Amino acid sequence: ADRARCGPTRQSAVDFFFDRKARRRHRQHRFGGGLYGSRAGAAYTASKHAVVGLTKNVAFQYANKGIRCNGIAPGGVNTNIGTTMNAPDSFGMERAMAAASANPRSGEPDEIAKVALFLASDDASFVNGAIVVADSGWTAY
Repeated sequence: ADRARCGPTRQSAVDFFFDRKARRRHRQHRFGGGLYGSRAGAAYTASKHAVVGLTKNVAFQYANKGIRCNGIAPGGVNTNIGTTMNAPDSFGMERAMAAASANPRSGEPDEIAKVALFLASDDASFVNGAIVVADSGWTAY
């Protein structure tokens, strides 16, 4: 990216993405989901929205070629992600976890894999550009 050509708002975003320490601080409190924006950090939420937009764009652009593109928006899944976090910011953690108690349960990786297998199957041949939420109803609250 050419930082000199960016305006003031873009300049700040570009600097953020080039500043490893700022990104690391931000990643430390990004839990809880990015589809709604209030449960996670800004960079995490922006990346989730970018994936949604990219999914829909690719689905439209390549539909006439028989290519489908769908996304999965999983809720909390039992993985080892917690082992990668060191000393998260207490304020960020508190805010990110505020809605965690509303999560009915955490999922298992194989439950998300089954959604992916369905989307890749012929049973989903008419599904294109969709974001399938697999979160035990967490976002329904």
